[in-house]
This record gives sequence, C-alpha cells and structure tokens, in this order.
Amino acid sequence: MVRGVKNITANINAANWSNAIELFNGTILESLITERYKYDIGIYSYISSLNARCYIPNIAQSQIPTIYPEDSYYQRWEKKQEVLQGAVDLQIFYGNMATENGLNLGIVKLPYYGGIHTENLLIELITNQNEGLAIDSNSIVKARCLTQLHNNDSINILGMAEYQLDTVPQTPTLTQPENFGVTIGNTPTLVRPSNINRYRLHLQNVGSVGVWFCHGDISNCVPYQCLYLPPNAGWDDELKSTASIYAITEDSVTNIVGLEQIINW
Repeated sequence: MVRGVKNITANINAANWSNAIELFNGTILESLITERYKYDIGIYSYISSLNARCYIPNIAQSQIPTIYPEDSYYQRWEKKQEVLQGAVDLQIFYGNMATENGLNLGIVKLPYYGGIHTENLLIELITNQNEGLAIDSNSIVKARCLTQLHNNDSINILGMAEYQLDTVPQTPTLTQPENFGVTIGNTPTLVRPSNINRYRLHLQNVGSVGVWFCHGDISNCVPYQCLYLPPNAGWDDELKSTASIYAITEDSVTNIVGLEQIINW
C-alpha cells in the first residue's frame, strides 16, 4: 500500500483566464508504483482542501455578506447572492487528457470586497466542509474562469489531494526455455537481445576456441576486456541481467548455444 498527498497550486490571471487549468491529475498516480506490471492496483484519491485566494480589483466592489457559523449552505448562498456585484465565475470540472471540457462540478462566484479574500471552493461545490472531492484514476480536475480577467486580477488556487494505492502482487508464470545457437567470429555479434522479463540465461561454448562476451553496449565487446568463456565451458547468468549480450573471438570462429527462459506477469 502506498499513501501520500499532493499539493494543488494554480494561478489564473489575465493571460490564461480562459484556459482549462489542471488542478489534480489522477492519471499519474499509477506511475508512482515501480514495475507496475507486477501488481493489480486499486486507487483511492480525493481533494480534501481547495481554496481560491482572490484579488479582482477590475470588477465592481461588493458588500461583505453577514454570514454566521450556524448558517446553512442555502442561507450562506442566499446572502452572497444579495451582495454580489458582477462577480467572476470560476468553473470547476472533471476533464481528461484529450479534451479541454468535461463534467461540470459547479460554478463558484468570486467577488471583490476591496482587497484580497479567500473562498473555500469545496464548501461552494459540495455544500459540506467535512467532505472531500473523490477523484478516480482516469480523471483530471480542472478550473477555468468564465469571466474575463484583466491586468492586476489574480486568482490563486491552493489545496491538497490525498491518495492511497492498494497493491496486490500478481502470480507470475514461466515460459518454456527457448534454445538458440549463434556463430561467433572476430566482430561483435549479438547473442541475445535485451529482455526485461528474462528469468534465466545459459550459454555454452561448443567450439574449439575461446570467446569473450559482455552485457550491454556493443562497444564493450572487446577481446581480453570482458568476460571469457573457454571452449566446452558453460555459463549461467546468476546476476539475472536483462541487458543485451554480445560476443567475439580473437581471430577464429566458434559457436555458442544456450537457452533463455522468460517470466510473464
């Protein structure tokens, strides 16, 4: 299980007011797990706080509504509607990577009270301060102004998203061993390509001359500068290397045979 938090930060101003600004991207959570293919993953995430710090001096100033802690959501909403003067509309919506639009979660009105003020967006969107906004692993939460902003206008969105990834290991299976044979001369020759799922590799020199072999880059395959396999000798890859393997002789020709086995997840 992996648990964590991600901070939400975004700024909307005169230059980008009409753009869809990404707040939280649920699609990136699976990438937090290394070797993703080895697990079945369940993802749980939600935005637990989301606030807009506003300074919008280019709209008409509104009176500050008289709101009390005991007021219900509808009472707060009614009092705000009575005093709003041309407030800026901020839309919050689900989107995805392919489109700028998505499911509308709500539109929050942001007034100007003569200075900087903060709006709790979650209260406005879901009516309950104690709830979070649940996000699935395929969705992206975005924000966009529906009202044009001008110079010196600024809406800073700050918040926090919490997530939990539950991992269940998959049961791997082994393929049948694959046999192979390669003729090796005095130029570097590919014996086996790289394979991230390699489980076992065995090499055997069945020729009459020795052979040098290396893991990784072909430039490392140089006689007397890499691993040596004498005639009629075998080698098992106890390192479980997944890199390419190249081989070379000094001046003659020999044959390498072997087997490779792969693990599937």
